[in-house]
Amino acid sequence: MLEALLGLVSDDEALRTSLPMGVDLGDPAAVQADVEATIAALVDRLPAVTAAQAAERLGASLVGSNRPEPVAPLAQAAALSTLGADSVLRARRHLRHTVAMDGDELVLRLHDRTLRLPAVTAKAVRSLLDGESVRVADLPGLDPADALVLARRLVREAVVLVEER
Repeated sequence: MLEALLGLVSDDEALRTSLPMGVDLGDPAAVQADVEATIAALVDRLPAVTAAQAAERLGASLVGSNRPEPVAPLAQAAALSTLGADSVLRARRHLRHTVAMDGDELVLRLHDRTLRLPAVTAKAVRSLLDGESVRVADLPGLDPADALVLARRLVREAVVLVEER
């Protein structure tokens, strides 16, 4: 939490000021004025930070904090070439993500990129990301053609994997 809060206020000019050249950093008297100025700037700036800002920052740091399940690229490419209504998909294990709506788009944030998908895909994406194995034809809220388009996109983006039969 502390890192998130400091990250949110670090753009403040008063908190980014350099120490004077040649100052003895081991001498408390030499750095006292700078320490007091930094504390005052923090006390002034921190009350403006909202819980939403902190949660967004924490979520973003969590998304990139671990490695998702490895992908076998050749196997997934082969599976993608034969992807059909009966193919079964599942989310990559340990793939950190956040999902949000932005107007008429579903925003799927991953550790290294952001995907924007039509809002109509929200139920299907959430069912996959919740850990269910789902046949393409059974993706909720989509007709068969749209389900196949979504499945192809999520497999290409390595968000989901095609299960072997």
